[in-house]
Amino acid sequence: MFKRIFISSLVVTLVASLPIYDRVCELEEMPDLSFGLYSGYIPIRNGTFKMHYITALSQSDPNNDPVVFWFNGGPGCSSLLGFAQENGPYILSDEPGATFQYNNYSWNKEATVVYLSFPIGVGFSFPCDLNNTTGDCISSDTSTASDNLNAIITFFTLKFPELLSNPLYISGESYAGIYIPYLMREIDNYLHTSLNPLPLNLKGMLIGNGLSSYQWDCIPAFLDMAVYHNLMDEELHKRVSESCTWRDLMVKSAVGNAKCDLYFDEWMEQIDKLNIYDIYSYCEQSEGNRMTMYESDSMGKQSKRRGYTDWLQDWIPKSIVGKGLPQCEQGLGVDAYFNRPSVREQLHIDPTFTQKWEMCSSNLQYHQDFLGAVSIYPQLKKSGYRILLFSGDRDGAVPTLGTKRWLQNELKWDLVERQRPYYVNRQLGGYIIEYDGLTLGTIHGAGHMAPVLRPRETYHLIFNWIQNKTI
Repeated sequence: MFKRIFISSLVVTLVASLPIYDRVCELEEMPDLSFGLYSGYIPIRNGTFKMHYITALSQSDPNNDPVVFWFNGGPGCSSLLGFAQENGPYILSDEPGATFQYNNYSWNKEATVVYLSFPIGVGFSFPCDLNNTTGDCISSDTSTASDNLNAIITFFTLKFPELLSNPLYISGESYAGIYIPYLMREIDNYLHTSLNPLPLNLKGMLIGNGLSSYQWDCIPAFLDMAVYHNLMDEELHKRVSESCTWRDLMVKSAVGNAKCDLYFDEWMEQIDKLNIYDIYSYCEQSEGNRMTMYESDSMGKQSKRRGYTDWLQDWIPKSIVGKGLPQCEQGLGVDAYFNRPSVREQLHIDPTFTQKWEMCSSNLQYHQDFLGAVSIYPQLKKSGYRILLFSGDRDGAVPTLGTKRWLQNELKWDLVERQRPYYVNRQLGGYIIEYDGLTLGTIHGAGHMAPVLRPRETYHLIFNWIQNKTI
C-alpha cells in the first residue's frame, strides 16, 4: 500500500517535467496509460528529418529504473512492431478480430522503454522521397548508427533530460544484431573522443536472435538445424554442404554457383510453406492477422514490403527468389491499427505525413556493409559494457546454432560456465552459457520474436540479467 503510493508520487513528479506536448492522454484499445506514454518526433540531421519515437515510462520507479531502447530488424522494420506485438504495455495477438490486451510481461514493468523507428522512411519517420530521387531513403549500417546516436543525444537533451542519469541499455532483435553493436561503438567513440560529451550512462546491450556473422548465422546455420529437425534428408544436406560455401548461401554474386543453386533449390522447394521464424508453428498465408511478403495487403494492392529478415530474400540464389523461406508475418491487425486516422492523431503523427504506415518499409534503400558485427565486440568488452544474447531455440531465420558457432569459432572468448538449464515456475525456461564478458541465454520454445511465444520466460531472462540476479 505505502509502496504503491510512493511510486505514484514519483511518477507524478517525473511526468510533470516531461514533454507534455508528446504525452498520449488516450489511445484506442489501451484504457490505462497512467504510467505515462509519450509519442512524438526527435529531430535529426539539423532538424531536416523527424524520427518517430514512443516512450513507455516504467510502471515501477521511473526516476531510477533503466532506460531500454528497443529496435526491430529488417532492415527497415518499424519498432512499433515490438511495441504492439512483443514487449509493450498492451499487445495484439494474431487471432481474427483481436484487440489489444494488457501485457502482464510488458518490459515497462521495470524499465522505461523507448521505441525508435528508423532509418528515415520507416514507420512514421520522415520526410522520405518515395521515388528516392533525392537519396533521402538511402541508408547503411554506418549512417544508421550515426543517426541513432544523434537521436539518443537529442532524446536525453530535448525530451527526457530527467532520465539522463538512469542506466541505459540498447536492445532489439534480428537485424538489430548489426544495428546495436554499430550504435554501441558509435556511442563509445563519442563518449571517449568528444570534448564535452553528454554523459550517457550506457551499461550494455541485449540482442535477441540477432544476425551478427554472415559466415555462421542464418542460412549456414539453418542448413544444419534443418537436418537435425528432419526438414531435409542427410543425403541432400551433404550435397548442399559440399556444393555451397557460406558466401553462396548469404552473399549475392554475379558469378553464381550452378551446382549449389540446383541442390539449394531442391531444399527450398521442400520447405516452401515452412514458417522460418518458428519452425513448429503454422505459416498461415492469409488467415486472421497474418500476411506474407507477397500476398495482397489490407489496402488491396500487391505488397512488396521488406520483411523481418529481408536478407533471406535478397541473398538466396537468384534461381529461387520468391520460392522458398516465406515471410509468415503477423501483420494485418497492427497494419490496420496504426493506419486509423484516430490512432495517428492520438499518437501525434505529423499531419503532413500522409502515406500509409507499413510494418516494414517498401521504399527504403538499405546498403548492408556485409562486415558483420562480431569484430566490434572486443571494443565493447574493453570499455566494460555488459552483453546479453538471447535466442529462441525454434527460430530458423537466425538459429541459436549459428550464434553458438560464431561465439566459439570467431569471437573465441573464454568460457566461464558451461551450458546449464534455468527454470521459470518449475518449468524449463532455456539454457545459460557464460563467457568472459558475455551471456548467452536460450529461450526454450520461442521463435525469432521471443517475447511473442514465451513472454514470461523472456521477461525472466531479460530482467534477472539487467538486475544482476541469478538467472
